[in-house]
Amino acid sequence: MRFTVTPLGGVGRSVRGIAGSVVRYLLPNQAQQTLSSLDAAGPPASAAAGNGEQPGDGPGAVRYYADSGEAGRWFGCGAEALGLRGQVRADDFGQVLAGRDPHSGRRLISAQGSAGRRPRLGVGTETRHGPHGEALYGARDAAAVLGLPEKQAARMIEVGTMLAMARLFGLAVRAQPEGSYLVPVIDAQGQAWVTEDELGRCEDALGAGTSPAQISATGPPQELVPIAEAARLVGVTPQYLRKLAKRYETLRSSIDRDLAAGRPVRRAFLVAERGTKGRWFVQRGELAAFAGRRRMPAVRVGYDLTLTTEKSLGVLALLSGPATRDGVLDAIRAGNDWAMGWLERHAAAARENDTVIPVKGWAVASFQHYTSRALDPFPHHHNVIANTVEDHTGVRRALDARGLYRHARAASALATAEMRYQLTRRLGVRWRPAHHGGWEIAGIPTAVLREFSRRANEITDALRELEEAIGRGATPDEFDRVKTTTRPDKTHVAVEDLLAEWWRRAAALGFDPQRLAAATTGPVEPPAPDVDALYAAVAAPDGICAHLSIFDRADVLAAIVNQPLTPGSQDGEAQPPLIPARRLEELADGFLASRHVEQLTPGSATAPARYTTRDMLAVQDRIVARYRAGRHRGAAVVARPVVDEVLARHPQLTGEQRALVRAFTGSGHRIQCAIGHPGTGKTTAMAAARAAWQAAGWRVLGAAVKGEAARGLGAKAGIPTETLAWYLAHQDPHTAPLDARTVLVVDEASTISDRDLDRLGWLAEQTGAALRLIGDPAQHGAVEAGGMVRVLCERHPHDTPRLTRTHRLQ
Repeated sequence: MRFTVTPLGGVGRSVRGIAGSVVRYLLPNQAQQTLSSLDAAGPPASAAAGNGEQPGDGPGAVRYYADSGEAGRWFGCGAEALGLRGQVRADDFGQVLAGRDPHSGRRLISAQGSAGRRPRLGVGTETRHGPHGEALYGARDAAAVLGLPEKQAARMIEVGTMLAMARLFGLAVRAQPEGSYLVPVIDAQGQAWVTEDELGRCEDALGAGTSPAQISATGPPQELVPIAEAARLVGVTPQYLRKLAKRYETLRSSIDRDLAAGRPVRRAFLVAERGTKGRWFVQRGELAAFAGRRRMPAVRVGYDLTLTTEKSLGVLALLSGPATRDGVLDAIRAGNDWAMGWLERHAAAARENDTVIPVKGWAVASFQHYTSRALDPFPHHHNVIANTVEDHTGVRRALDARGLYRHARAASALATAEMRYQLTRRLGVRWRPAHHGGWEIAGIPTAVLREFSRRANEITDALRELEEAIGRGATPDEFDRVKTTTRPDKTHVAVEDLLAEWWRRAAALGFDPQRLAAATTGPVEPPAPDVDALYAAVAAPDGICAHLSIFDRADVLAAIVNQPLTPGSQDGEAQPPLIPARRLEELADGFLASRHVEQLTPGSATAPARYTTRDMLAVQDRIVARYRAGRHRGAAVVARPVVDEVLARHPQLTGEQRALVRAFTGSGHRIQCAIGHPGTGKTTAMAAARAAWQAAGWRVLGAAVKGEAARGLGAKAGIPTETLAWYLAHQDPHTAPLDARTVLVVDEASTISDRDLDRLGWLAEQTGAALRLIGDPAQHGAVEAGGMVRVLCERHPHDTPRLTRTHRLQ
């Protein structure tokens, strides 16, 4: 199972509007969203018979809707503090997402999202209450809510008063942008107060932004507007506009040049001028132009931590009868809830002046859904975390979401462990390795899982068509557009129709209720893993350091939860560790403290501790030792006159290309690296180096990790080239294709794994061959655990020539 973090917010919309959209998506018809929707119908009679369960088990007779499920549950210490327990109600959900107390409607946090910048005021605290208990705000507190200076809020109230008086007496006044004024109520003492409704109206207008037309309607375009008044019209602070005006003053020539050429200016600016005493003024027309190009800040109401599951879980749950279905869904829910509780303890935090501060907890509304939008079986959870937390002093702040992203991988491993443990104990399922690296339930064929993955297949097919049309792979933006255009609308379908269709599709693949029933054997107690054997397997070369040279605790959790172990059973099939989440944590901590691991860096509030295995350290130490021992050994040396003669035949080479050729042919190092950025002429320089080596009697061979790169080096540089795997397959130095008069040029060397680099260095050491490694560590990384080529380049900069000038673009 895997957690994915999705920010819930938008640009150019109000907090209430965004909160309403989230509520409508997750609670479209609250009265009909209950788990008994599946209990109402159960599987078809033929399916139920195969599971020993009767169709129609369970109460209720409601309809089931695609992409919906249970009504939602509140949990988290933050929810308890707000008095939220049990089922999620739409009105409470919307209030909390909008930053309001669900009972009183009182503001918890402002639209701008943080109270830390305004420590003098409680965010959104009303100044007083009216005769009917309504909240009333003075200029100071209204300014705190809107995130504006108090003087600006007072001016907005003044303008609102004038607008109200003009309307009362039918006077004509200039139009004002909706977010630039606050119409107050006047009490018996003549004081002006802003109501909650009026403040909400202004907030919505500020969220939507001010248009150029609204600015233009306030007066002539050439009229000079003081910077404070300009800030009120646009809905920003004067300080912000002054900063943008100073930026234009400093960068005026380059900005004007870009504007004249029709090029976009990436940094915000304001065309303004200084008046007397250094005061800033802006023409109304320039202010309208600024409003047109302004990028509105994003509003964030919360985060959706979505837990997705293996496809086999959905097939087993939703095609089975009620008992099996409940067992699977309960196991998924147990994994989700355990991980969310763990995240609240480890990831819930706030920030004050870039310092992470602890909080009392968060408020989460969790929804379990059962199908995908393509109406395939797909149990998943939407855990919506409100963007409001209470710190240890009682102050409400925005959630610091960095912890969510940092801990999502660990939470995924913990949820997976708890789910597998609960599911095995309750139903006795067994597991088989999946093609994506996880585990699926044994007994459910891959063809069936593929059949019930239509959503993914639609995207794959659409991307294939796109690639054929444009002759290349899709960019991330294009991939997002494909996902959007292939996403079907939500469809209302009766559960009995869904089940009949699912079984029809399964039967076409030879999958029947009897085969599904065979996937469960009844309750069993999972065996405890052999800890020493588990730690040895994780620390082995094909364990945690197969793809990582350095890892953290989250990597260990993920490695352990998916580590194949051979149980002492009759079939001998490998199984993942079937342990609860708490035991997984204990095993991870034990592994990090074991003899297999070395800690490299300490952990902090914002960065986890880093580790590596002693085996990987030994590999890297050997690489460094061979590099140092091979310096100035007379390897691959060509006399300078020969090099000069060869370079004279290559007048097109640049100075840095010539320097690379001289360095590679004159250093005498057994191993030497070079950095060549994309398009800088690496192969052209290697062609010249090859000519120099051959003129001096050296044999030049080439290698690359990928076959395509090997073919490119061979064709462009004239060097006989094979894949790196071909060279490493020669374990015996006496039969290897290398000898003491061979120079092996390795292209895209940054993609070499550390273990392969270690083996290649050993082979060169045994045969006496010289290695020349060229690539770009900043562009390419190793698929497997790597990084030592970058280390060698960084630690020996004087021995590492560089190509930086591109030749592809003019």
